[in-house]
Amino acid sequence: MRRKIFIKFLCGLAVLVLVNFGTPVKAEIQDGGTANNLGIYGGNTWDIAIDGDYVYTTASGTPNGFFYSTDAGETWQQPVGNNDFGAGQSVEVDHATGDVYVGLGGDLYKSTDHGATLTLIEEDAGNPVLFGQDTVLAVWNGTVKVSTDHGATFTSAEVDTNVSVRSLATSATSGTFYAVAENTDSVFTLYISTDSGSTWSPMTVLVDEEELTSFSTVRTNPYNADDLTIADDHHLYLSHDAGVTFVEVTNAPASCNTIATWTVTGRLYACSSFSDDNGATWTEMDFDDIVRGPGKTIEVNTENEDILYGDSMSGVTKSVDGGITWVNSYNGILGVNVLAISTTVDKSVAWTSSSNGLAKSTDFNSGNPTWEFPILPCAEERCDPSGIGESVWVKPDDANIVLAGSIGGFIFRSTDAGQTWELADVSSVNDAKFIDSDSGMSFLRPYKFVSDPNDTSIIYVALSGDEIGMVAKSTDSGATWEDLTITDDAPARTLDISALGVLYVGTGFSSSTLKGIYAYTDSNWTLLTGMPTDVDVSSVVIDPDNESIIYATTTGDAVLGADGFYKSTDNGETWEQAEGLTDYYNFSAITVQSSTTPNTLYISCRDNDWHGILLKSSDGGATWGVLYTGLKSETFNSLVFDGLLASSDLGLYKIRTNSALSFKINKKIKTIKVNKGDQITFRSHLTDASTGKNLKNKKIKIYRKYKNGHWKSFRSMKTNTKGIITGKIKVQKLTSFKVSWTPNTQQAEEYVSSLSRVIKVRIK
Repeated sequence: MRRKIFIKFLCGLAVLVLVNFGTPVKAEIQDGGTANNLGIYGGNTWDIAIDGDYVYTTASGTPNGFFYSTDAGETWQQPVGNNDFGAGQSVEVDHATGDVYVGLGGDLYKSTDHGATLTLIEEDAGNPVLFGQDTVLAVWNGTVKVSTDHGATFTSAEVDTNVSVRSLATSATSGTFYAVAENTDSVFTLYISTDSGSTWSPMTVLVDEEELTSFSTVRTNPYNADDLTIADDHHLYLSHDAGVTFVEVTNAPASCNTIATWTVTGRLYACSSFSDDNGATWTEMDFDDIVRGPGKTIEVNTENEDILYGDSMSGVTKSVDGGITWVNSYNGILGVNVLAISTTVDKSVAWTSSSNGLAKSTDFNSGNPTWEFPILPCAEERCDPSGIGESVWVKPDDANIVLAGSIGGFIFRSTDAGQTWELADVSSVNDAKFIDSDSGMSFLRPYKFVSDPNDTSIIYVALSGDEIGMVAKSTDSGATWEDLTITDDAPARTLDISALGVLYVGTGFSSSTLKGIYAYTDSNWTLLTGMPTDVDVSSVVIDPDNESIIYATTTGDAVLGADGFYKSTDNGETWEQAEGLTDYYNFSAITVQSSTTPNTLYISCRDNDWHGILLKSSDGGATWGVLYTGLKSETFNSLVFDGLLASSDLGLYKIRTNSALSFKINKKIKTIKVNKGDQITFRSHLTDASTGKNLKNKKIKIYRKYKNGHWKSFRSMKTNTKGIITGKIKVQKLTSFKVSWTPNTQQAEEYVSSLSRVIKVRIK
């Protein structure tokens, strides 16, 4: 009880709530569907470059992860065009020309218009990238590619054999550059080049006369060639003799995991502090209005050194008073990797989880929701800097009760809609078998919560590490939990429960030996042998209208053809793998739309080019069509149907299916000529643009264009069982016709409106 009260006090008072009032993101229209991003802004900021009011940032792990601001970070946008650059890596700016160099998806791009457009200038380069001394340096593994003509041409220099370069820095001494590289034994070495990157030599890093081989970054003082730093996640080392010797900074107020930055006045920013006396004393910065940051980088606006930009838990952060206070600056950055979503029954309240924190909306059914973000159950204690929002659940009939799962086996619980949090009692996660020997913490992750459809105070959670896991049950809305002792501690990854009380659990990770689907009933576990037991099960869903039907997706065994979608119609006794999906792999999630007959299914996966894919089936999983194609390296993590909600590396999307509406007059689709008074025959066909399903019993409106240029509907007809309407119209004069379909309220959850082409009818 003492531990519980302490956590509640510590975490409850530490929650920082920011409301995101971002403007709606423009819808993306594809052949199969239309996607609207619901505007949870932020992301994993990796690098920042500043050129006056122009600010540039890359978001780690984010497809198309480059963003630019033209208004000093007030708003952010991405390059124009239908781009698919890959994940964000590094960014640098040439202050003399304003040109920007960006590493994206393993390639190097250049912008000459402040980020509005990007041009590929070098493949296999750009992680990291450096611009200094009028020279571009871009890394590919252990090779540094060097350009002295602003990216027009490159020459290559190998830093060393069997190494990967992790960091680059330019010296105030002409021609001198530094690099940190890691070899295959995880040994780090500092290298120096004195000929502008053409050749490189290793340096011995000495701290108290002992060699240091564990560090990952190097930074230099651009105004004093003697000053440089190296750092790892928790230690900062400072040199005032150009790297001959280093001393560890031990008197900073927080762990030194920030890349150091100097100003022209000699101020040094590092850790969560700054020093005006070369690191002898430190002043801690005020981060009350942001969450956990800066943590990786601080950059100074050289035109006004009071203006700083850095990273935080939730995205870019900014200071205008020399680092004394900081505020968030990420409106428009689409980089929050949403892992899960949970809503109340009436859909007014929604919660999402991500590695950047939890997000909450209390107007989710408004069409343009606003978000409180980030919400961290334990903001001051770094309970899990990489996965605080592994999973989330809000009680369907009581928005006050919220559960959030984090690595370490933590389940945080709120009974006041997220205002305060306490640590739930899940004592079994600390059993010795679940403890990591290096960190001393449980390695379990709570991957998914599900509540009993008959009693929402009964909740189950799937927890897993790489090799083993557990399933736990709560009968008091998540306050306390009981280990259900799944067979052989199988790594539970996903689960669902029927109204009859049968719990189905999907298990398996690439490194585990225990895989397949287990059923739990009457306190007994059974491995369903009708399902392949050598594949990782990524999702299990019970059909809401027929509990004998179960759907599952698998991943990780594409070579053997076991990746895919499976369906059972006999309570899991036997399973059938869907055909026609061999071009897809990494199947990850399922959701069911129960307002159609048969129920409509949606699954997420990837194609052979690493694009995230959403597939749709209108016939119970027998055939599938592409609904939406995401970006390269984009993963759709979870799916919920309320209209289709899909979470991904780019946030949360609402995706609706396009409908294909054909229109012909006298079997033609272009201008036709008829005699005055003739009857013309029209035909229109309405289908699902993703699956090709004929949309029957849908009201189609026929429009005529009048002399004043206005269009008016003069007839409505419902489609037949084949999705078709036909009819005749007498024509007296020159006019034009078209047809349209507007879904009703229920249909609009699935479809967007459609409008046919215009056909002009002329009089001979």
